[in-house]
Amino acid sequence: MAAKRHKKSESGFCAFRDFLWLVRLIVLVSALAGLAGFLLTRDTRVHAFSAGPPAGYTGAPQEEPEACAECHVPPDAGTGKLTITAPQTYVPGQTYPVTVTHTNADPTRLRWGFELTVLDNASDEKAGELHSNDGTTQILNNAGPASARQYVEHTAAGTFIGQQNGATWTFNWTAPSTDVGPVTFYAAGNQANNDGNTSGDFIYKTFVTSAPA
Repeated sequence: MAAKRHKKSESGFCAFRDFLWLVRLIVLVSALAGLAGFLLTRDTRVHAFSAGPPAGYTGAPQEEPEACAECHVPPDAGTGKLTITAPQTYVPGQTYPVTVTHTNADPTRLRWGFELTVLDNASDEKAGELHSNDGTTQILNNAGPASARQYVEHTAAGTFIGQQNGATWTFNWTAPSTDVGPVTFYAAGNQANNDGNTSGDFIYKTFVTSAPA
């Protein structure tokens, strides 16, 4: 009888040990799955800029100087060009078309993006109002430094996947209702290789100034 009880006890111990091992395995698998999910979430946030970057990526005063280059290669590393076509002079309250243009003959450039803001030169505060004309651009209000600026940038549809040689976005800007002196349009743009990550993407920055008429 004692031997039977011993065998029963031993069998029960083995079963309990197997149960503990199974619990530890489940915990380990769950932890690894959670870590993988966390890393994938972080990766999604990094590459979500295809739908438009956060505010404050134009190279304007008080923004992070190398914000784009934190993820992409340093500014102006490629052979392309970024330009802003804006009014050289403005009349208070008037609305003007503004165009941001990427040009690059490099055939590896297959996706495009930009962000732009307009600031009063005297105070580096928002100047006028930006307006999106179509689904290739979007507006960010009360954003950037001190949550007091306005930005226009590309949408996911406005990255022109697979398009070569460049890209163009046109939107409207309504000048301030009063003469605030010269204003500056600041923009940064990404000429990407569309490989699904940030390596090999070229960042460009530019600005133009408009004075009261």
